[in-house]
Amino acid sequence: MVFGWGKKKLEENEINVIPKEKYILLSDVTDILKEIHSVRDKTIMAEVKTFRNKINSNRETLLKIMKELSGDTLNTEEIDHHLRRLVDRGKSDVLSIIKKECTKNLIEINSFDDVKIFSETVTKMLKRVGDSLGRQSNVIHIFAKKYAKRLKDDLRVMQSDNKEINELVTNHIDLENKVEEVAESIAEYEQFQKSLTVLDNREENAKKNIQKLIEMKKNIIDGIETLKNSKEYTTYLKIKEEINSLLSEKLEIKNQIDSQFANISRPMNKYIYISSLDKPQKKLLENLINNPIDVLTDENKDGVIQILEAVVKNVKSESISVKNIEKSLNQLDQTISLVGTFIDKINKCSQSKIDAENRLSIFNYANLEKLELDLSKNKNNKNDTESELESIDLERDSISESMSESIKSIQSTLNHISAVHYIIELE
Repeated sequence: MVFGWGKKKLEENEINVIPKEKYILLSDVTDILKEIHSVRDKTIMAEVKTFRNKINSNRETLLKIMKELSGDTLNTEEIDHHLRRLVDRGKSDVLSIIKKECTKNLIEINSFDDVKIFSETVTKMLKRVGDSLGRQSNVIHIFAKKYAKRLKDDLRVMQSDNKEINELVTNHIDLENKVEEVAESIAEYEQFQKSLTVLDNREENAKKNIQKLIEMKKNIIDGIETLKNSKEYTTYLKIKEEINSLLSEKLEIKNQIDSQFANISRPMNKYIYISSLDKPQKKLLENLINNPIDVLTDENKDGVIQILEAVVKNVKSESISVKNIEKSLNQLDQTISLVGTFIDKINKCSQSKIDAENRLSIFNYANLEKLELDLSKNKNNKNDTESELESIDLERDSISESMSESIKSIQSTLNHISAVHYIIELE
């Protein structure tokens, strides 16, 4: 059961006052916060000192009441002795608690930490006294009724004062939190500034790099043009055309050979199954059927003719069956007669190609390849650097937006704790 007291109803008249505006730099904020904090420190200490004196006075009043109560028998002589013991015990409990709590030394107020300690001390004191009176509520209200109102009134005043002290403490802690928030926002803003400086350096280096790449590109292009305008390069291109022409010529020779050997493919394929050629000759026959140009060489000439003549012999003896023996024999004879011609054409074309390729050394094409590779790398590097610049712009926009939000936050918090409406100007 709680020994209750009424709650003081506070009525506050809110007056709308338009705060004066003051333009400041961000570098001024820290000093302004220190000044606000210092003023609030002094104010709360002064106010709480006043409350301390009042509460101390109220404690003395409680002690006087207790002194009276201590000498009062509460007219318990005529009541049941069991009940009398309960009343005496309750009276003793109240006297003991109030004497203990109201004779403790209260801390002197010299700092906000002292204020917090004082607030906690008074809160605990009032709770202990209130709990004691609550436990002995029946004793006080029935047997010590004339003291009840005086106790209630005195405790109500102290409770009201303590409530105001708690509000002052809460508000001051809120102030300290907001000061810390502003300090953190300032530190964050300064970090953003450092990040912008880093971005500016990156941007400057990137732009310098692009300028170097542009100059390098010009030198590379000039080098490529110099090589391509040389007589050696012109001769090189002509030789390349000659080699391409020889490749076309060889392809034409191949087509002629393939066409010629296609005419005798039937008897040659049948000859594979009836011949008793050794392994090298059989391999030569297979290659002659599949890709004759590869085996028409001076080294293979006699072997090729020998195989073709063997096919002729087997056609004549009808060991190899063909639709038209005479036509097949004519085609075989024609092919035999062309073997030397085909080999000469192949050799001549191959030798011409070798000679042309040897003449390509007139121009060092590796130098041109290197410059063209450098030009490609230069282009990629320039694209990468331009992409980096775009990324820097996006990052800068994001940081600038965050900086703007930090300034708004600092300004809002500062104006929340100050009577002056500050407007932060960027340096």
